[in-house]
Amino acid sequence: MNAKLKNRIAVSPRLVISLLIVASLVTTIGLYSGSAAAQNQAQISSITTANYAYHSNPWPKCDTIPSDGCMDGYRYFGIGDEVLFAAEYSAPVTVTGTPTFALDVGGTEKLATFKEVREKSLIFSYTVIEGDEDQNGVSIPAGSINLAGGTINGEDETAASLSHDGMPDQNYHRIDGVRPKFLGIGKPFGGTDGSDSVYGIGDAIPFPLKFSERVYVRTGPTDYSNQRYYTASPTGPLAPKLRVKVGEKTRYAVLSHESGGAPAHLYFRYYVKKGDHAPNGPAVDANSIKLKGKHTFRDAAGNPVVGLNHSAISTGPNFLIDAVRPKVTGIAITSTPANGEYYEEGEDISVTVSFDENMRALPTSGGRTDMGPDCVDFTDLLPQLRIQVGKKSRIADLADISGSDVIFSYTVRKKDRDPDGISVKKNSIVLPCGVPLRDDVGTGLGENDAKRKHPAIKNAAGHVVGASTD
Repeated sequence: MNAKLKNRIAVSPRLVISLLIVASLVTTIGLYSGSAAAQNQAQISSITTANYAYHSNPWPKCDTIPSDGCMDGYRYFGIGDEVLFAAEYSAPVTVTGTPTFALDVGGTEKLATFKEVREKSLIFSYTVIEGDEDQNGVSIPAGSINLAGGTINGEDETAASLSHDGMPDQNYHRIDGVRPKFLGIGKPFGGTDGSDSVYGIGDAIPFPLKFSERVYVRTGPTDYSNQRYYTASPTGPLAPKLRVKVGEKTRYAVLSHESGGAPAHLYFRYYVKKGDHAPNGPAVDANSIKLKGKHTFRDAAGNPVVGLNHSAISTGPNFLIDAVRPKVTGIAITSTPANGEYYEEGEDISVTVSFDENMRALPTSGGRTDMGPDCVDFTDLLPQLRIQVGKKSRIADLADISGSDVIFSYTVRKKDRDPDGISVKKNSIVLPCGVPLRDDVGTGLGENDAKRKHPAIKNAAGHVVGASTD
């Protein structure tokens, strides 16, 4: 071996040990320098929403109201609702203080604050305030967590990572912190056209409601499991009502709706009741909406409407209400015998029943099995009056109606005899098969069936039937 080379290799044992130590140190530095913190940090794996709308506000979910009442199928967080978010970490973490992170609510930055730890997730909370609105759903920018003087540490007290990706708009976490506005009550639409369109028993007079957006109202019972939410309902113990003045009476209009488009239209409808009479139509005093407790109108997010004040409403004679049934004011035999002494065969005996208003009779044609076998097949039936000719009961048919006078006529038969004068028993007006006798104030439900009570006529002098010598 070359002596020079041998000299190079020869190394003292002390030097060898020193080199090994140095090599060991270099290896240790290479393993941990610049990467120890990263390897020990708890990392954020996701940022997600952690609850759904109506979690804290018991306003109806979309599947508990009619199909036309659910706004595009989305749920909304309203004023006072709590929106929760979860930052999911790769390992358990502990928190001190109140860290926050930024939200994007309709283009405005809002802060969600730390609420609690759930296993490996940090839960942040944001409460919707009035004026918040985000129709696309909330979003979170990337890297938006702020310790705000607090800490988020892993199990070994190493600071947890604050880096995270952004969360895009959440369609099912839309924000609506804008309260709907009440714009008033409109005058009834439609109206009448002369005496043929007077409002009678059962007719509806609609007062339209105006809001700045689609609203809903609770109408069902207080038991939440059985509540029913409608854009409106004509029944329900919780439904609002409208006080209406009908003549001298105070009545109430009920809530109803027509869905024929979006949004659904809300109305207070007054259904005319028996006995109503208002020549100048119904009227509504200012601020006449009556709520049941605190059950008011709300939007889809559950925000209550801003005030329900409204102006007074007058309607006028085009909304004339007449639901008073006509009654008899008198009954009399209004014909005279041709010879001045007695009625002969073929002569007509006329009896006039007078009412307190103009009358009309509508002939009924067709069959009605519910009125008995005699009503199955008939044509043009009209009201009748039973009269007494001697011992015989005869039928006088309706001959004419002149204003408030209803005139019945009977043609004397060959063997009719009544030397004491004909009679009419009390309450003898007959309506065969339910044929109507009504006042002349409209058509259909607009008319009022007559009260048919009347006094009797006994042995009418001057109205003898047949020669007295017969």
